[in-house]
Amino acid sequence: MADSGSVSRGLAPGRQQQRRGMVRAELILDATMGLIADSGVEGVNMRRVAKAAKAAVGSLYHFFPSRACLLQAVANRHARAIRELTARLSAMAARDWQQMSAQQTADCLIRGYADYGRRHPDCFLAKLYLPVPELEADFFALLMQILDARLPDVGKERRQNLAQAIHAILMGGINAASPHGQLRVACFLDELPFVLGAYLEGMEERFILQKGSMCG
Repeated sequence: MADSGSVSRGLAPGRQQQRRGMVRAELILDATMGLIADSGVEGVNMRRVAKAAKAAVGSLYHFFPSRACLLQAVANRHARAIRELTARLSAMAARDWQQMSAQQTADCLIRGYADYGRRHPDCFLAKLYLPVPELEADFFALLMQILDARLPDVGKERRQNLAQAIHAILMGGINAASPHGQLRVACFLDELPFVLGAYLEGMEERFILQKGSMCG
């Protein structure tokens, strides 16, 4: 019977091969993201990806059986990162959102996503080419959490409508900017916190005035 040391040594080559495979797959995804950032999803084909990744075309098919699978893997990579950002924001306490000004709230909400978008422009240019429904649900829940904290006296249905409006502002801007390339997206990301901050401030002032008139 082999001791644990000999068993470990026997498994080591397999683990090394698996690790090399994972590294190669990540390099292929990096190359695909670069192509999307430069020329959009339509610029992605397996030969171009292989050339960018300095890999044989056949090795791409070993990791990703089709172009659709490759694009889905890129979308899933972005989705994991974005969901982590959303989870960190969702972990904030209600009092944290309450103590911020409208502009600070907008900055806090947008900053992480904007930074990610600047580092990975293909994420917005492709608009997550293959939808990941959980992203929408997570982000909408986060918006509701913020509005619940900041506007507790507003009815739930009204808060849901406001969350939908904020979501439309964000996604509508990204969708409008994306076809015009990285420069337009970068400009939008720079301006987005100010747009959202002004909207939040005006919205909250309106509800304060409405509440005051009802009390009067």
